[in-house]
Amino acid sequence: MKKQEILNRIKITPEKERIARENLAKTPLEKGDFKALLIASFLMFVLPTLLVLGLLAFIMWLLFFAGR
Repeated sequence: MKKQEILNRIKITPEKERIARENLAKTPLEKGDFKALLIASFLMFVLPTLLVLGLLAFIMWLLFFAGR
């Protein structure tokens, strides 16, 4: 029963959606927010992508060039 209560609490209702839209309309983005969003997107998207590509490159190097 506890799981059902949690699911009901996070369920998006039209009333909750209306309140969220009103709050968003009342608080527009500030000038400093763009720089923060840019930094956050770099940290969340670019760095993990570079890490995955680096890991793949390292694995390819191990498979094809490390044994010579």
